[in-house]
Order: sequence, then C-alpha cells, then structure tokens
Amino acid sequence: MLLVASLGTLPATGGAAPVRLGAAGPRLPRDCPWTAPVAATGQTPAFLAAEVVAKMTVSEKLGIVDLNQAGGYENVNTGVPRLCIPRLTLQDGPAGLASGDTGVTQLPAPLALAATFDPRLARRYGSVLGAEAHGQGVDVVQAPDLNLARVPEAGRNFETFGEDPFLASQLGAAEVEGIQSQKVMADIKHYTAYTQETDRLSLDQQVSAQALAEVYDAPFRAAIDTAHAASVMCAYGAINGTPTCEDPSVLGTLTGDPSFSGFIRSDLSAVNDPLTAFLAGLDMIKPAATVDLGNAVRLGQLPMSVLDGAVERILAEELAFGMVSDPPTGRIGSKVTNAAHARLALSVAERSIVLLKDDGVLPLDRLTTSVAVIGSDGALGALTAGGGSARVKAPFVVSPLEALLDDLGHRRVAYDPVATGHGTVLLQPPVAHPVPTTTVPTTTVPTTTVPTTTVPTTTVPTTTV
Repeated sequence: MLLVASLGTLPATGGAAPVRLGAAGPRLPRDCPWTAPVAATGQTPAFLAAEVVAKMTVSEKLGIVDLNQAGGYENVNTGVPRLCIPRLTLQDGPAGLASGDTGVTQLPAPLALAATFDPRLARRYGSVLGAEAHGQGVDVVQAPDLNLARVPEAGRNFETFGEDPFLASQLGAAEVEGIQSQKVMADIKHYTAYTQETDRLSLDQQVSAQALAEVYDAPFRAAIDTAHAASVMCAYGAINGTPTCEDPSVLGTLTGDPSFSGFIRSDLSAVNDPLTAFLAGLDMIKPAATVDLGNAVRLGQLPMSVLDGAVERILAEELAFGMVSDPPTGRIGSKVTNAAHARLALSVAERSIVLLKDDGVLPLDRLTTSVAVIGSDGALGALTAGGGSARVKAPFVVSPLEALLDDLGHRRVAYDPVATGHGTVLLQPPVAHPVPTTTVPTTTVPTTTVPTTTVPTTTVPTTTV
C-alpha cells in the first residue's frame, strides 16, 4: 500500500473511498497502516489482510498457519512482529478457560446449559467466557462444542448441548454471539460428525449426505449463518473413508459458503497429511507442519496462492476483531473471575435442574431434623467438571456435604462415603477446599414438578455411523 504525504490520500481499491490523512482524519502508522482500526482505513479486513500478506516471506506465512504451545497458552502462532502483526492465542474450552488455566470461572457443563432451553442465558454464558478470555489475552476461545450426543457413552457428551440438532443450533449460535461480543473469536468444534472418543483417531464413520446436512451440520450452520462464527475446528477421524480435515467435500461446505469468511483449524494431531489438508481447505494446523509445508511450497506441490489464502483468512478475522489495532493486554493465569460471573454460573446450574418427581420432600422443611448424604462424590470426591480439554480449575469448590452442613447448622447430617448404611453423624464441615474469595448470594431453587407429557416422535434420517 502506498502512503503519501500527510495531506495525501491512500489509493482506493475495489470502489472504496480513499482515506484522507492529515488533521481532518486519522493518521495511519507509516510502516503498518493496517494497525489503525479497520473503519479508519476505508478498506475491508480482507483487503488489508492481502496487503499484509503481500509483504510477508514464506517463513512468516508458515508462522501464521502453524500452531504451537508457548507462554502458558495452549495454542499460539508466531505473528509477524516486523509487520506489526501480534501472535494469535487460542485456548479451550467449552465450560470456561481450560488447559490448566487459573483465575477463571468454572462454568456449569454445557449439557446443563442445554437443560435450561434458554438462548438468552446461553448468550450470557458466552459473554462470561469471552470476557474472561479477553482479560487473559486469549484471542480465540475453542468453543462451543456443537457435536451431537449420538453415542450415550461418549466421553465428551457433557461439553455438548445434547442430542437434538435444533436445540444445539439455537444455544450454540447464542453462545457464539456472547463470546464474540467481547472482541474474542469463537472456534466452533468439531466439524462435522464427531460422536465418540474411543478410537477417535482411526474411526471411519459412514454418514449419508442428507444426515450430515440435516443433522450433524445443522448446529454449525446456525452458528455461521446467525452468529457469524469466526473460525471452525475440523474433527478427528474420517467420514465415508476420508479423514475429515483432509476432505475437500467436507471442508468445501465451509469454504464454499458465502456466509463463512473465517478460517479452519485442525484439532490436535487430526491431520495425517498436511499438504492434502491445505489443498482441501485447511488454514491452520497443530502440531506445526513447517517443514512439510515449506517443502511442499518449494517443490511447487502447494501453490503459493493456497498458502496466501489461508494466511489472509486468518489475518482478516484478526483485523475484523480489532486484534491488530487494539490487541488484548491480559496475561494467562491472571484473575478474571468475579462475583458477577459466579452468580451467572450459579444461575445456569439452578435453572438446569429438572425435578421429575416430588412427594412433598422438597424443598427441605425447616423442621427437618435429619439428612443423609451418601457417596464419596457428596464430599471430597465431588466431581464439579468433566475431564480432557474442557477441564476447568475452579477457584473454589463447595461440596454438597459442606453446603448442607452450612445450611442446616445444628441439625443432624449423616454422611456415608461408601454407602454402607452406617452413616457417620457430622457436626462440623470437613476442611476440604479453600474458602471462596467472593460471596455468592444464596438462591433458593424453585421446586416445580414437571408434568407428564407425550413428546412427539421425530424421525431422524437413517444413517450408519
């Protein structure tokens, strides 16, 4: 891009009006004019991204598409410091910032959020996730998980919105809107039909085109068309014989969609052949494939136009979200949780409860004299978060036993960790967890009995998966 004297103009391209420089308008940095807010340049993010890429070396381009772990962040690229392009940071996860991060809110599992059937609450959930990410210098939150819970035993069902594509579409789009309202990108995952953890690297799922379009892709389509998700993560395994992240027909449903202008990254180690993946439409890869891709460019196997296109799509989203003109200043591990975020988490947890039957026992009467807590997960073994990439370190934990002891006071609370039938009467709560640093108001959960209703049967296209 040509930059002339302080009273000159930037040349217009594609019919855009020229940007006037000088006292009457914004003064753009001489070496990196794209670091001004996009609106001040008079150009589109895509145009500015192309301007940056034209000045980059092959090595610098590979540094944008390759991801590594560094500086406490789960995923980072190198950026291009000499061209004023900061590194891009990406972090899991669906239920709060994960991957060993601290100082964050442990949000209820997304499956619990789904049980509220409330898109407005999902948007607030996403806003908390986005705000905490921005506060820690995270540019991309790898969430939400829009896969469908087809296999009941699947290990990651808790981080999804359940088995219904319509519900997942509504809540997923709302959460993406919440995340991206905080100047943070959402990375919706795992595209497309990803249904189990067992054998996930080698699993080949046979799915019809109709089932993919109407069932498995539906939540992703809603997040793109309605909420304009900035990025997509392709999944492990294969669909109909071709690895998902290397399948031009699968990735082509994204790259060929005019509603999607973002970039596609691979899940960790989901790519077998980096060259095939990038030719199919992949834009970003982990682990880094610098040597393989560099050799492919040198040998003419990977056209420069393909590599340039990948880099441009990544940079265009960074520019659109203001990450080049106003990069976040937060640091990983800094305290970003607060009382308001904890109240939101509590509200989601309360509203996710569905009471199927009540014989008059609940809510506990103030005259109740004895309560039994049975099972180790009632106390020190309380499981407050799922595992894997969605595992979030809570700033504090209050177990059911501790809560009951605190609420019932002098009354008898019997606790049996192994369900032997010989409970131990506890008069004082066990010392198990640090005292919360913020006080969350106690809220009484309404106890309503869900009426028995007949749910219409919906026929899902028959598929072999």
